[in-house]
Amino acid sequence: MAYDIAGRIKDGKKCKTVLIGGHSGGCIAEAHLDIHVDYEFMVQFRTMMSSGGFVVMDENICMVGVAKFFMDFIKRESCRKGILYGEGTYR
Repeated sequence: MAYDIAGRIKDGKKCKTVLIGGHSGGCIAEAHLDIHVDYEFMVQFRTMMSSGGFVVMDENICMVGVAKFFMDFIKRESCRKGILYGEGTYR
């Protein structure tokens, strides 16, 4: 899927994950990139298309750093109207 759309990764690096759906989506490991981009398959991998983003990350990416980046984004962008997002993200 990723390679059909974007081609290969520069400098011969390997793919570690693909972020599908932007900050609200999720990451799919390289081993599972042959999935279909439809609702049923996205649910199986606990991700969603959300904003439709599609970002290929190479083997040098730190997934802890990615998670921290996403949490910071969600914390900043939350409307803070619900307990789950408004308070839960900060905790």
